[in-house]
Amino acid sequence: MSICGGLTEVKDATPKIQTMCDECLTLTLCHSLSHTHTALPYNLSLLHLQVKAAVDEKVGKNYYSYTAKKYKSQIVAGTNYFIKVHVGGDDYIHIRVFDPLPVYGNKKELGGVQTNKTESDEIVYF
Repeated sequence: MSICGGLTEVKDATPKIQTMCDECLTLTLCHSLSHTHTALPYNLSLLHLQVKAAVDEKVGKNYYSYTAKKYKSQIVAGTNYFIKVHVGGDDYIHIRVFDPLPVYGNKKELGGVQTNKTESDEIVYF
């Protein structure tokens, strides 16, 4: 059961959560590329490779995968998803994705990233 404003218990990631993770990483790269007036690629596979490269460069590591493993959610004027993402080896990151209510549009936003996480790190509000 969700409490408005509070985080749910941790849950296993679903295909919906993985898709949300993929979309937000892609949208974040598209947004940053559009601000630098870089032409956006048409091939989604290429775009995912560019997302990986951009995140790898930002955090100074070479991540091998982006697999959503666990998540918590928070009901606000929409839903915040706090997602534990396995990025290869023993490395994890936590991302926060905001999914607004339909009346406000369907644009999901990446709200934050925490690096240097492990499989056992608790997912908390950030």
